[in-house]
Amino acid sequence: MSVENPVHLSDRRLIRVYGADAQSFLQNIMSNDIAKTESNGLVYSLLLTPQGQFLYDFFVLTDSFHAEGGYLLDMHQDQIEAFLKRMVMFKLRAKVMLEPVSANRLRVYSHPDKGLPDPRLPAMGLRLYTDEAIPSAATLTTYHDHRIAQGVPDGSLTMKTQKDFPAGMNLDHLHALGWEKGCFIGQEVVARMYHRGLAKKRLAIITGSGLGGGNILSPAGRPVGEIRETDSRNSRALALVRLDVLAEKPPAVTVETGGIDDISLPLYISI
Repeated sequence: MSVENPVHLSDRRLIRVYGADAQSFLQNIMSNDIAKTESNGLVYSLLLTPQGQFLYDFFVLTDSFHAEGGYLLDMHQDQIEAFLKRMVMFKLRAKVMLEPVSANRLRVYSHPDKGLPDPRLPAMGLRLYTDEAIPSAATLTTYHDHRIAQGVPDGSLTMKTQKDFPAGMNLDHLHALGWEKGCFIGQEVVARMYHRGLAKKRLAIITGSGLGGGNILSPAGRPVGEIRETDSRNSRALALVRLDVLAEKPPAVTVETGGIDDISLPLYISI
């Protein structure tokens, strides 16, 4: 299953990053390797705390729309303000500028046959960045329902700032971490969890009915997970669940509201 129709991702915003130190500035803070943007590549990356916890996720691409060059960051609109405030602390004397781009100036689309491959998962199709308005054949809700069905988290819609670790959100399987680039903020903790297999929870897909975001999963009243996000029909959800519970067949889990038919890890996970 893949993205079948163009969708305007109207909940995304772009940030311009340019200046003499733009490349080194981003490379020093992001979890992935900015060199992957060469030859019009698209990179999925994170900004983490020194303790390896999630702060922000974003896509990075070279900026071909401005004469100054630089990069564009593609982020969920709910993250923009806090991200820019945090960048003031990192910027110091670096020769770099960060500016939000007007939603009418550049747009982000999910597209079946135009744009750059979504680096997270082939099933997520292509991401198109353009200054032209393109008729959308599907709604933003359709896109997010598809994303949830694939088990792919999305920024503040799914993840909790300064609480979640990349492994818990399956980001180590969604190409958000550039192990080959060397150091990044939080790298020591994240690498230890990855190489030693220390993750005790993973983002799983739940199918059922009447599912609600924030609901706690529990067998016999013992909390073992939490629903983070549901689709538009409340019949499929992404939930952070303990791996020992998922190992049970079938998982003996109840939920506060609604009913569960199945819980499973996404197909891209192999543990």
